[in-house]
Amino acid sequence: MSNQDRLFGPDNEENRQAFDGDAIMKEVENDPGETNLPLHQAIKTGAPLDVIEELCSPVLVKELDCSGYNALQLAVIWIAPLNVVSFLFDLWPDAVKETSNRG
Repeated sequence: MSNQDRLFGPDNEENRQAFDGDAIMKEVENDPGETNLPLHQAIKTGAPLDVIEELCSPVLVKELDCSGYNALQLAVIWIAPLNVVSFLFDLWPDAVKETSNRG
């Protein structure tokens, strides 16, 4: 498990709440991760809806992260707020039909 996963994992609500949108955007810009898009990193760090909206587009929502997950799948895995999950679903409802390269 990476340091980022320990800091921002779905079970670490206290640390996730401590970051505001600007701090998350700065973190994403400074360390975008392996082949993850800034959108993916923002979802994993618990970014609020306004940050996700800024990073998202109808094209990017369909892109896969380095583990093969799309944005909606990541939002569910990382227990994103309901408004983020809803936004991503509304942008690409067929995401629920997609499978990752992990199955």
